[in-house]
Amino acid sequence: MWESARGSRVRDVDGNVYVDLTAGFAVVNVGHAHPRVIHAVQQQCTRLMHGMGDVFPHDVRAELAVRLAALAPFRDARVYFATSGSEAVEIALKTVQLATGRAGVAAFEGGYHGLSFGALRATSRAEFREPFAAALAPPTLLLPFPDRFRPPFGVHPSRAAEVSLDAVRSALAHAHRSGKLPGAVVVEPVQGREGIVVPPRGWLAALAGICRELGVALVADEVLTGFGRTGALFAVDAQAVRPDVLVMGKGMGGGLPIAAAVAPAGLMDVWAREGEALHT
Repeated sequence: MWESARGSRVRDVDGNVYVDLTAGFAVVNVGHAHPRVIHAVQQQCTRLMHGMGDVFPHDVRAELAVRLAALAPFRDARVYFATSGSEAVEIALKTVQLATGRAGVAAFEGGYHGLSFGALRATSRAEFREPFAAALAPPTLLLPFPDRFRPPFGVHPSRAAEVSLDAVRSALAHAHRSGKLPGAVVVEPVQGREGIVVPPRGWLAALAGICRELGVALVADEVLTGFGRTGALFAVDAQAVRPDVLVMGKGMGGGLPIAAAVAPAGLMDVWAREGEALHT
């Protein structure tokens, strides 16, 4: 049971001190109780703790949107804020469905994208999915990830990327021919929940190429990898990959519950309509 934490160290209720090698599971990338984070929270609490941003915009929300848009790998980005990574994944899936008219989702074995109903569609672990399988429609197209320690189909680890990409292309092409092409492929640039599984270099770029070729949106889930966790600000930056939607959370808030889905304006424009917002 944790009692307090500062920097990289966590103290439990018995007074034992541990080094937190997970950075709060990638939430506190700048360290626990970072002085600048604490100061920002204290300053904001005295001014405005809650603002109904979709109805009454406030300057801090707008400033953050502008900064995130500038950091994202898009020329003209728009930001949709969320409370958690799971919700940001759901916003990404909703965005793609509005844009393409296709509700199907493809995701990778070993992938983790959250446990709320929408995000659970892209999460692979059977023990999470099976109790709610009847509500997860249409079925998710599960694709093999190039895990070199547990290579797909039992091939030699050196062929993991090649075999994975061949399987992805084949599955999406078959789905296209049968009229069941998914709207989105959701991927973690580095898988987290099932072990830190780093795909071979070039695999993510090749995946993006397949998605573009077949007209499927690529959603990069950087809730775990974003904000410096891999050495680059975002993992897609290090691999020169431009997804269609970039999902972020965890390290974005430094301990506070905030997340976002970011995409080019041309894609995010599907949300612009009269009347009530479709997601708030």
